[in-house]
Amino acid sequence: MVKEILKRSLWGFVTGMAIGNIIMIIMGYLDSGTTMFFPPDLAVKTGSALNAIALQTLLSGVLGMIGMGSSVIYSVEKCPLAAATAVHFVIWYVLYIIIGFTLCWLTCAEDVLIMFAVYIVTYVFIWLGMSLKYKAEVDRLNDLQKQYNAAVKA
Repeated sequence: MVKEILKRSLWGFVTGMAIGNIIMIIMGYLDSGTTMFFPPDLAVKTGSALNAIALQTLLSGVLGMIGMGSSVIYSVEKCPLAAATAVHFVIWYVLYIIIGFTLCWLTCAEDVLIMFAVYIVTYVFIWLGMSLKYKAEVDRLNDLQKQYNAAVKA
């Protein structure tokens, strides 16, 4: 389990760094019509553009690392899927709010509510996807059991 957490966390860190910066570039362009690699307020807060990019890249990586690392909760067989999804949601969303305000991605309560809605929609899709995956796996195992039972009777 520890090895899996470390593997997912490392993958999440790298992925988080990339996704965080790509989303910032896209959102900056949509918001201002120019390419922005970080929020202007972040450069003021950190003292320079280089510091802003470095902090954003690091914290985006941490967000990805925690999100992917904590996804091992879905592998805990004793934990119902809805409970695993709720725990993972709370961990990742609380961390996102903290990092979002630190990096000036979020600036007001409206931003928090918008991101809450985005996260809810995302998690509904995650939950449905995982449910369908598990259902397909159960169906496959049931088919194998039927084949085995038929072979034993023959």
